[in-house]
Amino acid sequence: MSCKGMKKIVLNDTNIIIDLMSVDIFDSLFHLPWEAHITDMVRRELKREQQFELAEKAIERGCLLVDIFTGEEVEEINERYERIQERTNLSPCDCSVWYASEKRGYTVLTGDKKLRNVIEECGIEVHGILYVIEEMQNANLLSPLDVVDILDRLQNSKSRLPQNAIDALKIKMKEYIKNENNR
Repeated sequence: MSCKGMKKIVLNDTNIIIDLMSVDIFDSLFHLPWEAHITDMVRRELKREQQFELAEKAIERGCLLVDIFTGEEVEEINERYERIQERTNLSPCDCSVWYASEKRGYTVLTGDKKLRNVIEECGIEVHGILYVIEEMQNANLLSPLDVVDILDRLQNSKSRLPQNAIDALKIKMKEYIKNENNR
């Protein structure tokens, strides 16, 4: 598989990678017109053998790029981590995503509400798994029926996803299916 032409640079948090893998659409990420990145800290968080192997294969193909930090940048990330602990319990890995997105101008993909809030406060574009799935459907990588199935599987495994947003996307996909069937 080759990677599609790129336009938007997206930085993936660990939970997005894991969620995409859990519903077998990880490789579809690389067919979107995005340049997909992770930080080296996110890479180290992919500890389960299958997750690590899938990510490494994407890295080897050049579809998933790893942002590696200099010693000075790691110090800045650690300082950011120390400062933010007064407000929220972001992890050092979360801070690496926040740092890279802010310094390099990346759009962030995350399912972590605390990280999302901090990133939004900085004026950085941020989206979650539902956005990614909808973009895959818009790019004809997933059918509306696939989307409904994926949402059901995510819903059964991830209680942290916003129920109202899942329901709204399901309704949208079912309307799309209904309209297609009436043609």
